[in-house]
Amino acid sequence: MTMNFRLIKASVVNLLGTAAAGRYRTIGFQKPGQGAAEVKDNNRSVQVYYSSGDFPKSAGNPSGPTTHEITINFDLTVSAPARVDLSVIQNPASTPAQIQSALAALQEAANLADDSIDELADNIYQEIMDARNIDLGLARPVASRWIGNINKDDPLPRGKLVVLTGTMQLTCKIDEQVSGETPVSAVAPAFDTEIEVYQTDSATADEAEAGVLTGG
Repeated sequence: MTMNFRLIKASVVNLLGTAAAGRYRTIGFQKPGQGAAEVKDNNRSVQVYYSSGDFPKSAGNPSGPTTHEITINFDLTVSAPARVDLSVIQNPASTPAQIQSALAALQEAANLADDSIDELADNIYQEIMDARNIDLGLARPVASRWIGNINKDDPLPRGKLVVLTGTMQLTCKIDEQVSGETPVSAVAPAFDTEIEVYQTDSATADEAEAGVLTGG
């Protein structure tokens, strides 16, 4: 039986992938027959993964069910084009005019990337926290669904692009059943047993076999 935290992750990927409508890409989402025209913003993506989970002993039973407090991360990535190659900033042969032009292009591209990642975070927050998605697309109750934070990293120049990354974190709770693994029968014989009887000098063969020692 598949645990519910795996079903939640898959359902969240499906929710975001279905809602993307060409605004971003959801890593791992497969849409049959999707053409290039349907993905307008290939420079924006979100990756969903199960980050951690807690099983409070006070909220569970040793034989199940148990409460699973789940943390799911969203890794956001956007990029924006610059008008010049930003590698000239690190090039010692660049002239002051070239460096100044590259810095201006970096600032402009970084601003575009910042607006883009803000919009991406907005899209994801609205979809996950939509009241219609209170159970994250599952047919069973999900408790305490909550996006608690949004974080952004510093812009990074990459050739003629500025890349900006960030994270969002979703927490929720769901019960997990404990079904146990399917037992596997051992292949007979699992091991061989052989008993050897040793004769001592003070015993006859029959007495040694019977475990009786004679003495004077």
